Amino acid sequence: MWIPSRSCPGALAVYHRRVTTFLLWVLGASGVWLTATALWSIVVPERRLWPPPSPDLNRVQRIGGVLGPGTNFVLLAVNLFGWGSLGLAGPLRFPIGGVLFAAGAYLSLGGVFNLGMPQTQGGEGALVAKGPYRFSRNPQYVGAVLSYVAVALLCNSSEGLLGAAMMTPWLLLPFAEEPWLREKLGKPYEDYAAGVRRYL
Repeated sequence: MWIPSRSCPGALAVYHRRVTTFLLWVLGASGVWLTATALWSIVVPERRLWPPPSPDLNRVQRIGGVLGPGTNFVLLAVNLFGWGSLGLAGPLRFPIGGVLFAAGAYLSLGGVFNLGMPQTQGGEGALVAKGPYRFSRNPQYVGAVLSYVAVALLCNSSEGLLGAAMMTPWLLLPFAEEPWLREKLGKPYEDYAAGVRRYL
């Protein structure tokens, strides 16, 4: 059985706090990197970092390939170390968190499945308007953030909610991607964007 950090005796409580603090610093650094990448790419599109300017697998793609899964593992650890710290009473968090998690998983995993891994990693390709892309132009980002919030609710973790907030810069990346998509895909993308919302 997992022992919540707030009820741990002595040295174990200190250990929990230190590990949680370190993990939150890691998430904060990831959030800063995401924010800097998005803002640089928005403000200086001719020297953008995202989407990658080269079709070859470059440094930004490699970092992103580690950052996404790595963030998921760190957030899960933060939620486990913060188990019970949010103070939500009653079982209501389970159906709410479960529905949010199912929606997030559908959006993010369905987005990867329909778009394909090369385009998910910033490669060029055809316009995709099926699956979750019927409802959102950026289902992978929306789904990831929904899943982060859902896990925090399921774990009843205030630290997990803080970690989820640190990952909201994912939602800045569409502002870097959309001018590139308009340039590459032209009128079909313009028509698609006119009929489907950026997020939900």
